Amino acid sequence: MPADLRRRGWSDQLIADTVGSVSLNLLTGSFNLVAGLEPAPAEQSTKEKHDHVG
Repeated sequence: MPADLRRRGWSDQLIADTVGSVSLNLLTGSFNLVAGLEPAPAEQSTKEKHDHVG
């Protein structure tokens, strides 16, 4: 597969950077799942905040 990417113009550095980024993303997600971490709830949009102001 790396040979196919090289033929399409990808450098070894770009292939390594992409694999590294994807791997880091997967490991971070797995860690968060095991640790029980969840994203903070999204805040209300600015429009919703202004609509509800007394």
